[in-house]
Amino acid sequence: MKWKGSYPKVELVTKTYETGVKLTKTEMEEIVGNLVKPGFYSA
Repeated sequence: MKWKGSYPKVELVTKTYETGVKLTKTEMEEIVGNLVKPGFYSA
């Protein structure tokens, strides 16, 4: 399925995530800051 003429970029996650692991607020802000949300570009 395409979105605006492009196929989604998909990567296989091969590592195992531990349950109960939480990120600090600073770590979460760093990750969220690197996310690209289509249609929500800031100028």
